[in-house]
Amino acid sequence: MQHTNQSWDAIRGYLQVESAGVGVTGESPTVVVQRLSDGLFLEAGGLTWGATAASLAMTEVDAVNFPGLYVYIIATSALVYEDSYPGYLFHKTNATPDVVETELVVPQQRPAIEGVALLGAVGDAVFTVEDTLSTPIQGALVRVYDSAGTELLTQGITDASGNVTFGLPLGSYQVRVSADGYDFSGINPTSVTVVANDDVTPELDGIVPSTGALEGERIALHGRFFGDTNVEVVFGTISTVTLVDVNTDQTVATCVVPAGTTGLTVPIRIQKLDPANQPSGRLQSGAISYLVG
Repeated sequence: MQHTNQSWDAIRGYLQVESAGVGVTGESPTVVVQRLSDGLFLEAGGLTWGATAASLAMTEVDAVNFPGLYVYIIATSALVYEDSYPGYLFHKTNATPDVVETELVVPQQRPAIEGVALLGAVGDAVFTVEDTLSTPIQGALVRVYDSAGTELLTQGITDASGNVTFGLPLGSYQVRVSADGYDFSGINPTSVTVVANDDVTPELDGIVPSTGALEGERIALHGRFFGDTNVEVVFGTISTVTLVDVNTDQTVATCVVPAGTTGLTVPIRIQKLDPANQPSGRLQSGAISYLVG
């Protein structure tokens, strides 16, 4: 049986051209397309199939939002294939920088599959890719770029639950998703912000100076998940003081050494409200012993 593209996704082949991890714009990549049903090639002009391969020009998707990403779309009128061998081979090349890539594209029915990128736990950003029926999509490529969308920072493949996890610093990012047979053009790119989660226990890794600060002097505490409201520093059983300031990443904060601690070695902890146990619940970091001067 043969099918045309009246109720099937358009057939696209993509090529990412990069140099040192950065997308390169203004390139002229080409593609040779072969139909698996009969082994014929898409001829010059992109409308007919024949025995002679033709190098067809790929076009730049969006130099601003998708730098270095190029595409070739088979014309709807040229989409005919057999059930027994559905699919098309895209052999893509670019001269400088040198890129050679072959991709098998298999048609998929629409309507559509939509992708959603959902931010999960804090510090570790968990993205879940699903279709419109909330069914997880395994094997989707999730790429994380900087906030401007110009630098690829990391990428990963979704698991059987549709999840992929990245250890990202707090901040803003652009996320792009791709998977064979799915159209993510409606969500690419998705802007996300990794923020601290109030449910996460704070971690205290160190104190500056490491010893000897005097009463009334400031000390700096570094770790993560400090939070930005209702955060306190506990000096043993002697005193609890509020943080003076916290940086944007919530990894460095300062406080004033309280009275009544001179000459004592006290355990210092960070604590914040526990949203799951109010009004009195607290989340506390581990303690660091500190000698006050």
